[in-house]
Amino acid sequence: MGKPKIPKFSKEKEKKPAKKQFEPTTFEDFMEEGVELEEKGERYGDGDKSKRFYERASEMYAKAHELNKTDSDCLYNWGRVLFVLLQYLPKRSAPVDKLKLIDLSIQKFRQALAIDNKNADAMFNLGQALNTRAETVQDVDEIEDGYSQAALAVQEAISILEEAYALQEQELMPQLENMTIEEQPDEEEHSHDHDHSHETTTPDASTTVTEVIPTTAYTLIDTLVASANALSTMASMLANYEKAVDLFNSAQDKLKQAEKWLSQASRETEKDYQQAVIQIALQHAQTLALLADRSMTASGQVDDKTYTLALEKLDFVTSKVDSRHCEAMCDRGDLLSQYAQAKQQTFIRSGRKLDGDPSGKEVWQLYSQASKSFQEALQIEPKNNNILRKLGDISLVRAQLPMSVADKNKQQLLKNAEFYYKQVLESDKEDLYGAWLGWAMSSWAQGEWCQTPGKKGEAEKIIKMWIKRGGHDEIIQDAYEESDCYPKAFIDWVMTEFFADEDDSE
Repeated sequence: MGKPKIPKFSKEKEKKPAKKQFEPTTFEDFMEEGVELEEKGERYGDGDKSKRFYERASEMYAKAHELNKTDSDCLYNWGRVLFVLLQYLPKRSAPVDKLKLIDLSIQKFRQALAIDNKNADAMFNLGQALNTRAETVQDVDEIEDGYSQAALAVQEAISILEEAYALQEQELMPQLENMTIEEQPDEEEHSHDHDHSHETTTPDASTTVTEVIPTTAYTLIDTLVASANALSTMASMLANYEKAVDLFNSAQDKLKQAEKWLSQASRETEKDYQQAVIQIALQHAQTLALLADRSMTASGQVDDKTYTLALEKLDFVTSKVDSRHCEAMCDRGDLLSQYAQAKQQTFIRSGRKLDGDPSGKEVWQLYSQASKSFQEALQIEPKNNNILRKLGDISLVRAQLPMSVADKNKQQLLKNAEFYYKQVLESDKEDLYGAWLGWAMSSWAQGEWCQTPGKKGEAEKIIKMWIKRGGHDEIIQDAYEESDCYPKAFIDWVMTEFFADEDDSE
């Protein structure tokens, strides 16, 4: 989302008496405090303490705005913080709650652009927020025209990111030309003794001078990657397959353009260069994964070539750039799971059996590779509940595959799933949609399928604890519709044993 606009003030303003506890009172004070709180939030990562810093930063920008309603940078910073706070919402937050926060950030970016319509940073962030709105609004039950709203949002995102890119390129090109001129040898040595100092206008003590972060090749890369993401979102929504493919191709063209800028990027800070390489590769993999999924929907056939290309992008990150890049490992696990699921669906549609078919073995192998990828990620982030939950889910899916190899490994896979879900609940006992049901399912299946003594009774206790914490029948129904982890037999058992009285009373 970029960096906050950092206010710089005159020396006269900076000279403040020593104080035990600074209480902001002026516009400048609130802006400075907001930036400092943002920086603290970034340093503390993604925990509750970090969230509190960002929330306080939002409060500071709100107070600053009350004192100066025409400052574009204040609105820009405020919108950024609101958008950052999205990642701190609970995992199963209602889509409508997410949408409220997204729309607030969009409002601030629009206000910033109403004051300064050439603010490329605000355009960039507005584009990202609009794309996120497109991905979210379709899940809001209260909105009947979700698809139409999503289409409008992503179309605007694509347009405004194009505008931001044009402005950024316009800012960068003179810098590149100056660099080329400076590299030329001087024809005549500049040797004289006049003073090179020039008069500068000292700002008034109350004047705010915002630090201008220069546009670089990395700035353009960020915008091109965001454009590719928005184009991919739009392509996934289109009913017409040919038009969808055209948009996917446009997304890949943006990424090729980003790679060209990468060749001109400064490598003074190797970390920035490496991050840009990874950013392009991850988005390329995501675009290809969406294309493969769209091809499957259109043709009913698995697009092996596109899946392979996407996997190569992720393998490149972990083998050539950063062997401990957790996000790339998780993306690889998700992609392999998607690939396995696509192959499994072709067998179901054709009426063929997975067992004994060479192609059927690929399904097992792909799920195994996905599990391995998540296990490697877990070694880097052993307390990451999302990874633990994914490992539990894959274990349940593999245990249910109609294959002899799955039957041989069923009990161990169910024990693995149980272990991973219990790990999640050690730190998040409110995971009503994931770990509680996964733990109950793995215990129930050990009793029902493997005849392990006492496990069905244990599953009953787990469901009762889950209900006490707020679990209800709608969550069960949603879990069945949204996940491949829960077979109908398990859902029927839960509904009959624990919710039959509710059905009768209705």
